[in-house]
Amino acid sequence: MPKVEINDTNTRHCRCPMCPVQAKSACAQKLLESEKEKAILYCARGRASCDDLDGNQTCMCPTCLVWNDYDLGSMHYCLKDSAEKIG
Repeated sequence: MPKVEINDTNTRHCRCPMCPVQAKSACAQKLLESEKEKAILYCARGRASCDDLDGNQTCMCPTCLVWNDYDLGSMHYCLKDSAEKIG
C-alpha cells in the first residue's frame, strides 16, 4: 500500500480543502479556519474526525496531484482511511 508523505509539496498540492465532500461540513470548515494542517491530506493522515461530511458528493481525489504522484487508486480517504491502510 502506498504511504503518502506529509510534506510541504503534498500540502500545497492537496485538493481536500476545496472538495465538495466537505464543503457543507461545519466541522471541516472550522478546522480549515483554525488548523488547516489537520483538515487536509486525508490520504496521508486518514479518516477525518468530522462526522458531517457528505459522501454523496463527488470526490476530487482523481484531480489531485498527490493522488497522481502516489498512484493512488481509492477515493474518499476523508471517509475511509489513509492510502497506506486502504490501498
